[in-house]
Amino acid sequence: MKLLKLLAVLGKGDRAASELMYGVLTEALRAADNGTNIGNAIISEAVKTVASIHPNQALLLPAADAVARFLRAKSNNLKAREAMRHAP
Repeated sequence: MKLLKLLAVLGKGDRAASELMYGVLTEALRAADNGTNIGNAIISEAVKTVASIHPNQALLLPAADAVARFLRAKSNNLKAREAMRHAP
């Protein structure tokens, strides 16, 4: 989690650094998609990181899909947790 937060800081406003992160973030989104609480937390943090760095179409699509899955989840806890993570 801390590494994803660090990547968000390092990639903000830095296209070259962001491009180096795309593979790692893609793999984090893929590997964490296992339906567990920790997997959901990693996906949530990865989505925040994707939103913070220089945009990449190939990364934005799986990030948007992850957010859509959170919002469609039957678990109200999952929906509330995701909403709180993105609240100001």
